[in-house]
Amino acid sequence: PGHLSKAVARLTSLGVAPWTPGVERELARLVSGRGEAPAEDFDWDTEAPPPAFDWGASRPRLVLDPAVFRRRLKRAKRGSAPGPTGLRADHLHLFLSSPDHLERLLRVGEELANGGLRELADHLALSSLTPLSKGGDAVRPLALPDGLRRLVASTICEQFKEELAETCAPLSV
Repeated sequence: PGHLSKAVARLTSLGVAPWTPGVERELARLVSGRGEAPAEDFDWDTEAPPPAFDWGASRPRLVLDPAVFRRRLKRAKRGSAPGPTGLRADHLHLFLSSPDHLERLLRVGEELANGGLRELADHLALSSLTPLSKGGDAVRPLALPDGLRRLVASTICEQFKEELAETCAPLSV
């Protein structure tokens, strides 16, 4: 299942859009959340809104389940595209061959999940953005987050799926 839809998508895809000023404006419009492209002189470093996350807030410590972490790592898609760090699932799979190193990676993931390693967290929060062509200057932005970020996020989602479903049930349609 899914193989036919992947084949159809590849045969009908227009591929990655060539980088043009029009494509750049369209991407900026789509990711700005305002429905319009930011002004040409917009400085993302100084004019972007500050992050809403309160790093200093008190919260219970999240403990990642090693079995769920290992299972999510095993299921991480081979050949996946890298995010901004260049780290791929294929690189992370190497940790499966060394229990000691896998435990260390789990500890790093847990620190990230708990708001530690802030400088690394800020970097992993970025995604590489690839414009997929929809014809003309129309594009669909494809965000490629870091492999470690995907691993930690998928571990948290699987580990707490019942709690998340219960919490979100009143909001889901």
